[in-house]
Amino acid sequence: GRVVFASGSPFDPVTINGKTYHPGQGNNSYIFPGIALGVICAGMKTIPEETFLISANALAQIVTDTDLDSGNLYPPLQDIQKCSIKIAVKVMEYAYRQ
Repeated sequence: GRVVFASGSPFDPVTINGKTYHPGQGNNSYIFPGIALGVICAGMKTIPEETFLISANALAQIVTDTDLDSGNLYPPLQDIQKCSIKIAVKVMEYAYRQ
C-alpha cells in the first residue's frame, strides 16, 4: 500500500525495503510567515478564511514529485523563505482582486 503521513511532531526517517522515508511534520510554520508577509504588504485590514485556502494551495503547488517520492508532504524546511514569498504573492494577488 501507500501512505501519506504528516505529524505535529518530528519523527526520525524510516527505512523500509531499502528505501528511506522522511515523515512530514504538519504544522503552521510553512503557512503563517507567507500569510503575514502578504497581509502586511497588501495592507489588508482583515484576513478572510479564503486566505488560508489560497495559502495551502500555494504551498501544495511548491511540493515536488521528488518531495513526495521521499515521503515528504512539504518542501524542505530550508526552503521556507522561498515558500513564504510564493505564498505572500498569492495572498497579495487575492487581496488586490477583492
